Amino acid sequence: MVDAAASSRLKTVPWEVERFLQAEVDGRAAGESGRSGVMPVGRPGKVGVLDVTLDADARDITGLTSRFVKAPMQLTRPLYVDPSDPGEAFLYVRTTGGGLAQNDRIRQIVRLEPGARVTVTTQAATPVHRMNAGIASQWVSLYVPDGAVCEYLPGQSILFAGSRLVQATDAAVEPGGHAARCRGDADRTAGTRGT
Repeated sequence: MVDAAASSRLKTVPWEVERFLQAEVDGRAAGESGRSGVMPVGRPGKVGVLDVTLDADARDITGLTSRFVKAPMQLTRPLYVDPSDPGEAFLYVRTTGGGLAQNDRIRQIVRLEPGARVTVTTQAATPVHRMNAGIASQWVSLYVPDGAVCEYLPGQSILFAGSRLVQATDAAVEPGGHAARCRGDADRTAGTRGT
């Protein structure tokens, strides 16, 4: 038999999930259907969220101070691979799916505190699959204050015939902050590719 203390520990959830669960409870109280928003694997229309904040500690090593990640997005732990700047964090953002399908929405927010240094990249190119209806979207926001450095180096977007993608990257860079974005050739393609 499980005692009450053990039972309460089993019911705790990570803080990242808590706000989604609370929204579901609030929705049921308001008479809504109570759908969790989690879709089965392989279904189009997923909403992936990545919201991270990075700051440099007293040793001048940049690390994550907050993170919220919702599938199909995933985030690696910070890696420190640059011998010329051992305190710069490298973050690899990835998705668990095989690319973007119709009505998939990806939202990424990267916030830096003064003194933080980070390179954000993806594990590979992002395929955008054929769509019968709707569009896929990917929106990235970078917030870079004075004294911070952010390099955003995403992989290419591979647009298959019949795919539709709206992609935006915006950066709020304060004076004294530095941001750079490099893009692949496929990111320059505008509109819908032919069928």
